[in-house]
Amino acid sequence: MRSLRWPKLGAWLPLIALAALTAASAANAADPRETGPRVLIITYHTTPAHRATFRHELEESAAQWRRWKEEGVLQDYRVVYNRYVDSANWDALALLSFAGDAGVERWKRVEIDSPAGLSPKALELATAIDTVPADLMRQNGKSGRDSVFLVIPYEYLIPINEYIQYLDEYTLPQLDGWMQEGVLAHYDVYLAR
Repeated sequence: MRSLRWPKLGAWLPLIALAALTAASAANAADPRETGPRVLIITYHTTPAHRATFRHELEESAAQWRRWKEEGVLQDYRVVYNRYVDSANWDALALLSFAGDAGVERWKRVEIDSPAGLSPKALELATAIDTVPADLMRQNGKSGRDSVFLVIPYEYLIPINEYIQYLDEYTLPQLDGWMQEGVLAHYDVYLAR
């Protein structure tokens, strides 16, 4: 797998796809754009010298996220780490989902004391944080505990409904074919607000 270089996530990310690349029912529910965004995609950046310490502190912060999930603030969360040091890219990405407006509102209060959901030590180590509200538009399959993820930010330049049609008619059949071949176990497609 080759390394991809792209600009900062928060600067332009209109779409992000998370694909679990392990061994393996499309769920196209109602259009999520009819409600408020239910997902936050947060990217975290740190210096190469602080990368290991930042990851440790981020994992400590994730312990709090587990509590927020138990309390109903979060519906779910996932943290993925960039396996390579790359100054033009993020070091970690958090995908936070909310069940409804109440969770979104409670998260706004969390942000006051824990910006981006981080502990004070993790905040000290972060050099940049980008947050993008998004909608889960399409998904298929299940990711496993030891999944490897490929995150692909993508900018589309056509009206959103035309892009979704393109996604449904071209991109998703390709991803579903990879699933049938056993190359891909899972994918999620998010559109940024």
